[in-house]
Formats: sequence, structure tokens, C-alpha cells
Amino acid sequence: MKRTIKQSLIFSFVVNVLYLVCTIGYGFIKTIYYVPDVVDGYQDVEYLQNEISFGVISSPLTPIQFGIVSFLIMSVLFILIKIVIVKIR
Repeated sequence: MKRTIKQSLIFSFVVNVLYLVCTIGYGFIKTIYYVPDVVDGYQDVEYLQNEISFGVISSPLTPIQFGIVSFLIMSVLFILIKIVIVKIR
């Protein structure tokens, strides 16, 4: 059982690191290839100067909570998959 828990923690860590690297890489690529559109952007100036939006946008989970929750979910998922594979054999 200790081996399964250790494997699930390693699996969860690898998945979360891979997710983080892919997210940062995708943002980096989008930043490199971003080209502002000056002609069409001028039309948005009037909207931005005359319209006001009220409200708050917030995430239900902070990044730290998201990391902990996803880490636990991936660990449990790995254990469940391993149990199913063992029962099939």
C-alpha cells in the first residue's frame, strides 16, 4: 500500500508540473506571436471611454488551493486506476 501511495504522489506531481509547464509555454508562445491591431483597436477606444462595467471577477479557488485540490484528485485517480487494473488481471 505504501508503494501505491508513493506512486500516486509521484504521478500527481508529474501531471501538475506538466500542466504548469504547458500553461506557461502556451502563454509564452502567445506573447511572442502577439501583434496588436492598431486600426481596429482605435474603434474600441470610444467604447472603453464611455462604457463602465461593474462587478467582481474572482476564482472560486486560489492558485494554491487549485494546486492542492488537483494534486489530491490526481493521487486518488491514480490509486483507483491501479485498483481497477489489478482486479482485471
